[in-house]
Amino acid sequence: MGKYTKKDTINIVLSCKNLTEFQRKFSGAHKSAKRNGWLDEVCTYLPVPPKKRNYWTYERCKEEITKMTYLKDLQGTSVLNVLNKNGWYDELTSNLIRKSKKFWTKDEISERSIKYKHKVEFIKNENAAYLYAQRRGWLGEVCSHMIMKSGLRLGESCWTKERIKEEALKFNTRTEFNRGKVIGSNEINYKAKYAYSIAAKNGWLDEVCVHMKININKHSRYIYAYIWEDVKEVYIGLTQDCKTRFNQHKKNKTGIVYLNTLKRGEPKIKILTSKPVLVKNAPKHEEKWKLKYEDLGYKTINVAKTGSLGSYSRIWDYEKVKQEALKYNKRTDFHLNGGGAVVWAKKNKCLEDVCSHMELIIGKWDIFENVQAEALKYKTRKEFKKGCKSASDAAYRNKWMDILYPKDQLKIGDMGYWMIKENVMAAALKCKTKTQFSEEYHGAYNSAKRNGWFEEACSHMDVLVNKWDNIEDIKTEARKYKTKTEFAKGSSAAYSMAKKRGWYKEICSIFPKIKTKWSCYDDVKKEALKYNTRGEFNEKNGSAYNSAISNGWLDEICSHMNTKTTYPPGHWMNKENVLKASLLCKTKKEFRETYKGAYGSAQRNGWLNELTFGSMNIIV
Repeated sequence: MGKYTKKDTINIVLSCKNLTEFQRKFSGAHKSAKRNGWLDEVCTYLPVPPKKRNYWTYERCKEEITKMTYLKDLQGTSVLNVLNKNGWYDELTSNLIRKSKKFWTKDEISERSIKYKHKVEFIKNENAAYLYAQRRGWLGEVCSHMIMKSGLRLGESCWTKERIKEEALKFNTRTEFNRGKVIGSNEINYKAKYAYSIAAKNGWLDEVCVHMKININKHSRYIYAYIWEDVKEVYIGLTQDCKTRFNQHKKNKTGIVYLNTLKRGEPKIKILTSKPVLVKNAPKHEEKWKLKYEDLGYKTINVAKTGSLGSYSRIWDYEKVKQEALKYNKRTDFHLNGGGAVVWAKKNKCLEDVCSHMELIIGKWDIFENVQAEALKYKTRKEFKKGCKSASDAAYRNKWMDILYPKDQLKIGDMGYWMIKENVMAAALKCKTKTQFSEEYHGAYNSAKRNGWFEEACSHMDVLVNKWDNIEDIKTEARKYKTKTEFAKGSSAAYSMAKKRGWYKEICSIFPKIKTKWSCYDDVKKEALKYNTRGEFNEKNGSAYNSAISNGWLDEICSHMNTKTTYPPGHWMNKENVLKASLLCKTKKEFRETYKGAYGSAQRNGWLNELTFGSMNIIV
């Protein structure tokens, strides 16, 4: 809607239930009424007229509070804001009952917890006591008598360093401890897995795993560095496979290299050793390069100490993997306990070969006849996949799908139809433009892009030239309109292109500037003199304020205004600073309005009664 007249505003007000609805739903009309001085008049037409300004006097506040019993009854009322604003809060709420929080002692919680055998019962019946104990770290002591139910694990607070060490003594390596399973056993100790995670979280792993074997990878290492030259920061590392390690740094979103790259920008990557260094010498070389960069003024950002050599004990080859695989009769056991051997076999694509001696468990869908019988129930590949996914997956895995549903019998809409190049090319020939191709044959369009056929499929199509690529054409179009708004509505494509190419200011210079009340510097300056702060100026007369910003006058016309002093973080957490600030103010109200941060800190920390107000020349 354009300009709001008084009549229009009254009609809008009549459709609202209260002032809040009027202000939220029709903010434009509300601002117009406020600016033109109609607000109080038009609000008389509301079903529930708003209270007049300064309605809440001291006497009315006092009368309202006498109706209340508890301090919490005051929350959410408009009276609370008035009390805080005028500094009447402490005086008028002194008679209200304040419900204090319950402060538990360890003995009280222990007395309550003894009634229960299980922690679940304690949580259900004494939740407040349980949470209080949890926050104070007393759970291990107050719940020590409780019996663990099967399937439940001990809480984190029960896992002390000594208890984790006892659990760790059952395992020979960290891998076994982490998996909760000793090599050769199929039983998983879930308590141990949880204990390992607690130890890792608290940084106790080195202490609790002292007795374990330290397995070192025997590959030689390269020393490398990530260098941020602008800020003089460096990360030094060692690896046996540079390409893999660099990819890991890119993908590890919690790693120091990834986080520093986001903060500082792309680093320079250097491989510092031309040849791989022997394992026994690698830590010394890494430390040497670290010291060298520190001497050049660089700060190392490594989280862990330099010299870590990894955690794999063997260099796997085919013979060793085969020998490891011969220990198992089932693939499941090999996958669970084979560790690095399984990884190596998968990476080198010899898993089938090394597992050839193992029992082959043939499932229903590993037999072609069963899959074929199931496939006959469905007309297309798509229906087959929806109807029986396991059989469909087996058909794809064993490459039977082309036998069950030959490619020459596929129709548009069938799964795999657009994977055939001839079908994609035939669809593309029916289209004159790429846009038409994308809209009418979206599957073919995506398949062409995915398989690298796109340029070939679209070679016969017309290449569309953007009509608005030339600035002169846009200027010619813009001259047809009187204002920028008309130009944006009448020729949105030309308007968008002008903005996109950075021609907007040049093109819009042809439109005459519309003179408004606030186009004149003197008028804006005169208006600004009525206010003490920029915030007040913006709130009371947004149009004049915005005009000052757009014309670059703001700093000049606001030079007479008070500027707020900025304080460093935590300034008002210091009691002395708050007390000094109070001495600069004559009343509590002035203190609250002038130093809101100090007042809030005093209220939170209970210093309000200690404040003294006066006029002293103290710099805060």
